[in-house]
Amino acid sequence: MKFNSHSAKAFSFRISGFLIILGLCYSLSGCTWGDQIASLTQPNPDDFAVYYSDTSTVRMSTIAYDSVMTGGASRLLFGQYVDPYFGKVTATPFTQPTLEGSLTVPEEAVYDSIIVSIGYDKYYYGDTTKIMNLGIHAIQSDIMARSSYFNTSTMPYDPKPLGKLRFYPRPKRDSVITVRLSDEFGNKIFDMAKGNLLTAATDWTNVLLGIAIVPGASDNGAVIGIKWPDNATAIQLHYHTVGTEGVVEGYAGIKVNAAYNQILTDRTGTQLVKLPKTKRLSIPSDETGNMSFIQAGAGLVTRIDIPTVRELKYVKYSVANKAFLKLYPVDQSVTDFLTPPAYLYIYRVNKNNEYYSSASTGGPLALTDLTGSTAIRGVYDRDSLNNEPFYRFDISSYVANILLSDYQIDEGLVLINSQLGGALYPETNTDFVKSVNRLVIAGPNSGRKSPKLELYYTTVKVKE
Repeated sequence: MKFNSHSAKAFSFRISGFLIILGLCYSLSGCTWGDQIASLTQPNPDDFAVYYSDTSTVRMSTIAYDSVMTGGASRLLFGQYVDPYFGKVTATPFTQPTLEGSLTVPEEAVYDSIIVSIGYDKYYYGDTTKIMNLGIHAIQSDIMARSSYFNTSTMPYDPKPLGKLRFYPRPKRDSVITVRLSDEFGNKIFDMAKGNLLTAATDWTNVLLGIAIVPGASDNGAVIGIKWPDNATAIQLHYHTVGTEGVVEGYAGIKVNAAYNQILTDRTGTQLVKLPKTKRLSIPSDETGNMSFIQAGAGLVTRIDIPTVRELKYVKYSVANKAFLKLYPVDQSVTDFLTPPAYLYIYRVNKNNEYYSSASTGGPLALTDLTGSTAIRGVYDRDSLNNEPFYRFDISSYVANILLSDYQIDEGLVLINSQLGGALYPETNTDFVKSVNRLVIAGPNSGRKSPKLELYYTTVKVKE
């Protein structure tokens, strides 16, 4: 580890003042009433030096979760795109629209149509200028038969769609997408409603257990967010009546009350095809093209290890002031459509990539600031001088903990694009399961863009 000296003159008076106060407090703590306090001597500023180092070893690797909990997330994800680094990403929401009361229509009503209304929630990732294909398929299993669903969970559905739509997604402009279903299915529902045969939730599920919203097999555009539970996302039966007031239109809606996101990846032809099959193992960046990876939805995170930072323990009369971790995205991986996460958060893991538990919540232990109260996060920023994007994390508390420990620490740090929650499924309803945002981080042999641990520390000259 190489250390570079900075001039201490600018810092010495501040440091001297701090040491004087510290010494005074220490002296006073040992005094009793009537003791005499010796005069304090102003330290010589030339006895202090502030050093900077950015050559500590930073090791990076990628961890693949076996699966992540996507059931009950407040955003459904639909679509497909092909990523040059992550392969093909396919998001298919499985939902169960259910009656909350009875579905009835007036005796004199005339059938118009039955549609699926899908509400945008404004989220999207990928190229929304490309056409998307959407198919509504009848599920052949009951979602409510299980309590937990994950990104890899699947269930059978009828290969013949109830309805299809080919469209350009406009999540920033439109509020809903509407897909007309077959009139054969619509007339069946209409006749049952007219005959008062849909009066309970079980009546409806006997006809339709649920729907899968399936993207086109060859689509390569974007993944969009669907709003639920919400009136905008529902099955709607439209009809009209003709009377003395003219033609009166009406509709009855069936809202979605259970859903999960299936998020599958095909990593063929990418560096990630080498990923271990268990999250207990990580793959080093030098085996994945000198890069590490983060991908929400599919469950990829980056592990960071800084094994040589303990060498500072053996630099005499030194104390660490600040420590910053600086990471750079791979240039070509960031585009107008494949944008990096706005924030990254740091959590502590053991040698088996298992999260340490927080004493207060039982959930994963986030790296915090020196007060222990604020989760450390890195903000996506840009170096105005070199026009280079980066993330920077203040990990002073973590480095201080290492330097104060008398034993070898086998723990590492995990970077993830979301704060995590409780103990059982900490990723539940976080951005890590209701988005597909991803990041490619430059590895240790990337020249100026190599990951850096920036250390600032002070040494004191002591006459021995």
